[in-house]
Amino acid sequence: SENSAAFGVFGALTGAALLLGSYAVMRGSSVLSRHSALLAGGMQVLKGLAIILLGAAVNGPQLGLGLAVAYFAIAANNVPHDTLLNEAIPSERRSVMLSLNSLAFFFGTALGSSVLGLLAASGGPRLGLWVGGAFTLLASVAYLGLLRAERRARARSAPLEDAGLETRAEHTLS
Repeated sequence: SENSAAFGVFGALTGAALLLGSYAVMRGSSVLSRHSALLAGGMQVLKGLAIILLGAAVNGPQLGLGLAVAYFAIAANNVPHDTLLNEAIPSERRSVMLSLNSLAFFFGTALGSSVLGLLAASGGPRLGLWVGGAFTLLASVAYLGLLRAERRARARSAPLEDAGLETRAEHTLS
């Protein structure tokens, strides 16, 4: 039988997880501002692990916890991911590139959902979640290149900062 109150509580808790993810990034932005790739990649890994764990859930509370962790990671991933995009794209091309990023995201969501839905229909929902989680983890590898680039940029700017000079990007963001 349907339990509307349980669905309401479930919806409220997953919504709270989204808010907490956004809030955590906002509060930690001063500490993490130079580590966007690390934060985005870490949240991508957390999201992938949460999706894999969803496939192993055997009851409602485990399912709710898995979804809450996944939603927290989704919200916490968005800000550093978007920061990386905005910093990498020249302002005169930003509108087009951000639109392409959105199109790639929506296309990937539609394609991934379709393929994983077919996989889940033929092999069961757990299989679909495990494969989706594995691909989410695999996608976190893309942040490794960005992490290396961030480290190189910090190493290049360290002598300037020691001399009391600001880099152009730091001056622009101040």
